[in-house]
Amino acid sequence: MKKKLSTTTRALNLAIKPPRISMVLTKLLQDHRMKLNELSTTLKIPYPTLYQLVNQEEAYPRLSTLLPIARFFKITLGQFVGEEPLGIKKSDATEFYDPWNWDLFLDSSKLANQLFEQYKIAPNSKVAMKLISDIYHYSIRDKREKPDEAFADWCVSQYAKDN
Repeated sequence: MKKKLSTTTRALNLAIKPPRISMVLTKLLQDHRMKLNELSTTLKIPYPTLYQLVNQEEAYPRLSTLLPIARFFKITLGQFVGEEPLGIKKSDATEFYDPWNWDLFLDSSKLANQLFEQYKIAPNSKVAMKLISDIYHYSIRDKREKPDEAFADWCVSQYAKDN
């Protein structure tokens, strides 16, 4: 039995053209000298989902998939789906969609490193980046200007306890 789509979802699906998304995503990856698996890891979007987008296999990509990609490459959804040309800077009106905050990321990294020293642990780089990423994204989600120290402490203490 087919799942009934909401009116909003159907309207969005009509506007989204997979061949255009495929071309735009391929160009963005080339321009940024990035591989699909790197994008998958960075955005925590399953590799098969991105693969389907690039290879035009996904007929109706979800907005929850498209938005993080557009945000990452600092383009509008209109640019991503091929309705607007690439290369035009996002307007100030759409700037608040950009979730990347370099200062917050650096502060999250410094805080995590301080906690690593405090707990006397030396996680491998993959684990360290995961912990820093968790601290950063938690702080972004809560619209903080500084990393959440209590959450960071909890993350690192859980890792220390498990290892």
